[in-house]
Amino acid sequence: MSGARPILIAIPDTFSGPRVAARCYAEADAGALLALVNAALPALSAWLPGFARPWALDDAHSHIRHSQARWALREAFQCGLFLRETGALIGDMRLRPTDWSIPAFDIAYWLEPSAQGQGYASEAVRLATRVAFEQLDAQRVAICCEPRNTRSRGVAERLGYLYEGCLRNQARAADGGLADLLVFALTPADYRRASASWPDAEPPARE
Repeated sequence: MSGARPILIAIPDTFSGPRVAARCYAEADAGALLALVNAALPALSAWLPGFARPWALDDAHSHIRHSQARWALREAFQCGLFLRETGALIGDMRLRPTDWSIPAFDIAYWLEPSAQGQGYASEAVRLATRVAFEQLDAQRVAICCEPRNTRSRGVAERLGYLYEGCLRNQARAADGGLADLLVFALTPADYRRASASWPDAEPPARE
């Protein structure tokens, strides 16, 4: 796949696990996305730039259209995380190619506070990791988070991502200061070892 033109690489719009479906945003999701972001704003503003104020509906539409464009260009796969049973939007996840020539990817994710602590983030990251290795021929998938972000770090550790080190002053924090980033990653050999113990052993359903 390293020689393929990324824009021609096939990828499904939805990846489904036992409880969570991760799919490309549609215009009809704008209202749910607006409510989700504003409900999660206190937590988001602590970790991510760009969430210093409540969103308006136009912000949600803009986010969706940028996500759709980047998906079509194979620049990033930004997904809403939906409960399969109810269709409720509970979070957001991004699978991003950092270098198609390898191919290498990173994963970022967040959930609204009421959905945390129930295993949904781990299931979503398992889905994205499987897609990267089994459908996109990944040779490396990474998760980066600030040292204080214990929830994000916990997901990486529970799924068997290997700790590679701390990048000091690597990013801007939400408050504009500098932040360290912890790096966790899997290679194909790591993935085969780690995924053997995952509870949803079947590959993600294509929809």
